[in-house]
Amino acid sequence: MGKATSNPRPEAEAKSKSSVTVVKDVCAEPVSMLIGFLQRMGINSDSVPDICKTKDFYSHLIHHIIKPDQVLRGRITCLLTVNPALSNIYGNFHGGAVAAVAEKVSYACARTVVAEDKDIFLGELSISYLSSAPVN
Repeated sequence: MGKATSNPRPEAEAKSKSSVTVVKDVCAEPVSMLIGFLQRMGINSDSVPDICKTKDFYSHLIHHIIKPDQVLRGRITCLLTVNPALSNIYGNFHGGAVAAVAEKVSYACARTVVAEDKDIFLGELSISYLSSAPVN
């Protein structure tokens, strides 16, 4: 275990040839392996559209699959359609997409009891994956 520092976030040390920020206390080998993997998959900084780099980008992916069924104070019931864009290689709803939906519905539910002018922060989200949902 590493020694605690007064700064909880490591500072950026340098930029590599591929304009990736290298952070202190992170081994360069796994970073290099990840960059190599992404490049072999055809993903580099030029291939990712700017819209994908915006805050809350994933919201555009999940908004069309959630349909509110019932909205009450402190409770929301939704219908969900699993589409191929949000599935994993096994044809099931991707775990990250499950978490994104859970987060969005949590915020919506909180808004039924918290005024619009108040900030909301989801401090922790824990999900137990018991079984998968196949693509509809």
